Order: sequence, then C-alpha cells, then structure tokens
Amino acid sequence: MVVASTLILRLSLICTVLVASSAIDSANWMRQHMGLLGGRPLQRICIPGTHNSGMHTLNGGTAFAKTCNILNQSQSIRRQLEMGIRYFDIRPIISGGKFKTGHYSKIPGGLWQGGNGQFLDSIINDINDFTREHKELVIVHLSHALNTDVGKKYRSFNEEEWNRLFQLLERTENLFFGPENAYLPGYTLGQLTNNGNRAAVIYIVNDAGAKLGHRYGRGFFYWGNIQVYDRYADSDKVSSMSNDQFNKMKQESPRRYFLLSWTLTQKPFDATTCPMGKSISKLAKDANRNLHKILPEVSVAAYPNVISVDFVESLETSSSPESILDTMGILGLKKLDSNDN
Repeated sequence: MVVASTLILRLSLICTVLVASSAIDSANWMRQHMGLLGGRPLQRICIPGTHNSGMHTLNGGTAFAKTCNILNQSQSIRRQLEMGIRYFDIRPIISGGKFKTGHYSKIPGGLWQGGNGQFLDSIINDINDFTREHKELVIVHLSHALNTDVGKKYRSFNEEEWNRLFQLLERTENLFFGPENAYLPGYTLGQLTNNGNRAAVIYIVNDAGAKLGHRYGRGFFYWGNIQVYDRYADSDKVSSMSNDQFNKMKQESPRRYFLLSWTLTQKPFDATTCPMGKSISKLAKDANRNLHKILPEVSVAAYPNVISVDFVESLETSSSPESILDTMGILGLKKLDSNDN
C-alpha cells in the first residue's frame, strides 16, 4: 500500500474544501494540512475558486438586470472564505462614484447590460475579518474593470481610477510581499504563509491599463506573475462544457497555471426570459451535481490548479454526494490507493 504522501505526489493536487463534512475544517483547510501541502508549490496544488465571486447580491444595474441573469453566487466573500474558497474572480466597476463588483456583457450597438454586486470596501472588510482569524492564502483576480458612470457606452478604468481602486485595496491586511519578477505558482504554500503562521493575500491585476507603480510586489502583482489559463466553454450543456474543459486541461496543464471553469453559460434567450428560462443558479446546480466527473480525467500529466464554480453552496444540496474535497482529494487518494495494492 502506497502511503498518503506518495499518493498526493502522484495525484499532484489536493482540493481541500469539504463543504459537507465535519472531518475537515473548511475555514482552516490550508493550515490544517500544512504538513502535507506546505512544501508543495501552488503549481502542484488545486484550490477551489468561484466565478464572478462578488455577485451574490444585486445593487443596481441596467434595465434588464435581474437576479436570475446577473447573480453567480448567493454567499458573501466572507462566507465563501469560511466555506474554503481561496481563489476569487472579482470584476471591479464604478457605479454612482462607488467601487463595486459587476457582471456586465456588451450587446449589439456597443451598449452594455448587467448589474452590480458587493461593494469593494465590504469585500476588503470580509477578507480582513477572515484573515485575522485564519492563516490562509487568499488570491483575488481583478479583471473586466468597467466605469458605468460615463454615459451609455461604458469603458475600462483609466489610470486615475485604477489608482483610486488600489488605494482602497491597500486597506487589505496581510498582503504578501515578494519580488516583482516572482512567478507565484512556483512558491510553496509554506513560503507564502510562513508555514501557516500568517495569512497571505495576493491581488492579481489583469488589465493592460493598470499601473501598479510602487505597489508592485507589495501584495499586488500582474497577470504575468501567475499566467493563469482561464478560458470558459461558453456552453449551457454539461457534456460540451466538460469536454471543452478536459481537452484544455490536457493541452495546457501542468505547464500553465490552469483554472478549470466548471460553469455553464446562460444563453441570450434564457437571460431574457428568466426566471421562466434557465437561470444562472439552475445551470450552476446542473454543473455542480456533475463535479465528480472531473476526477477520472485527472492525472499527473493533466490536472487543474483552480476549480471555479458558480453558486458554490449548491454543492451542499446537489444530488451528488461528493463535495469538492470528496471528489478531488479524498476519493482521489482512495482511488490511487486501491490501484496500488
């Protein structure tokens, strides 16, 4: 029988969110497993993430914005952190002079439709409250910045607007400091968190117009410091979405920091007709009850570094009994263990 540590090396990942089990403390899963994971680089660990992470509430938007076609989550960032999520997709927007999260799409004619979610200052408070109590790694990916206060044709942030956002985000505690040329997936979990003795928060900025200046390496890094591969399937069918993501995983990992987007995309007809049509939450439940299909596709040569989902809490009520950890961690170890007897 191969020991658990050897199995982890062969599996090359552990996804440790046990949403529905008392065996794992989901708020402290990284620190709890530091003995197993601390010496492993991020490139060899799988962490759970959420898509459009700040979109659990609707705080204004365009005329056709509804909860059924705007919200991708139903839990705050604090609650997601407590559930074990460690990678967050945050899309900052300016609305009414305030920084919020947003979920917007461009429609024919160059106009935008969408809505606003959690305020950025609230997200900062959620992260700070969590990291004061839990010595975990938190990665926040910033992209799709949009100023909605400039008339009907919205635009990305200019340098001054990015600078104001960075000034706000600098209120975040436990920022990770590293060299400007750092390749973050090469850092071990132990290096990032001082072997579980401190929390570490990393902001990844993915926008050509953003200039970090003196903040570079002081909790703030560019996309080039992580080079995450994140391409969704653009399908509302589990079969086509999973085939698309598995093919991309086999082509791009492990040479890239690979995000497996386990999300279904609402079609325009459903977005227009929901709640009669398929809502984002309904599609998320369809995807999440099939999460167990990931495991048979995982190998040493092909594995995800992040698994990103919509409506993460639906994993608790899904007809599938497996949580993320059950699917990607414990069951994977059991599977390999049985194969090596």
